[in-house]
Amino acid sequence: MKLSTNLKKYLYWLVSIASTFVIALSVYYYLGGFNDLEVVKSTNNIYNVAGKEYRGRITSDSLNGIFNEVRDLVLEGKINGELCVVNYRGDLEKNEVHQFVGILLGDEISEIPSGLKVREIKAETSFKVGLGMHPLVMPNTEKVEGVIHDFARENGFSLQDYTMEIIFSDNSILVEMFAR
Repeated sequence: MKLSTNLKKYLYWLVSIASTFVIALSVYYYLGGFNDLEVVKSTNNIYNVAGKEYRGRITSDSLNGIFNEVRDLVLEGKINGELCVVNYRGDLEKNEVHQFVGILLGDEISEIPSGLKVREIKAETSFKVGLGMHPLVMPNTEKVEGVIHDFARENGFSLQDYTMEIIFSDNSILVEMFAR
């Protein structure tokens, strides 16, 4: 049976679209897009974070400057620890953020450069989600926080109005929310 030119063209497009879909799905799977968000409960948490506070527009160059300055301290090994961002909620306007960008200090005592403040974050109970997938397929903050809120509510906890994100050198992120 001989295929008409139109039928060949439609068959070609169908195979092309199906192949592209399979390739895209394979890449998404390989990057970790189908990984589940698993919430883990943790107790007796005490963290020390050295950094700088920022409150203002999310698109500000000041915020980028603070982030880059703190990140460089970690990358250059001037302070032992992991890069982290504490996101405060509350009375924020649209496109405004309140963050404490800093370094989660390790067990070793480090000399803290001038201009950085140290904050202690304590919580009897916290909830964590590890995001090990590639940043291209990583879920957004609202989705992760929603999963944590649901888990905490199911277990009889209410959460404080801030989140801590620990950013590791391999681009994985640990999101942690603290119970009241």
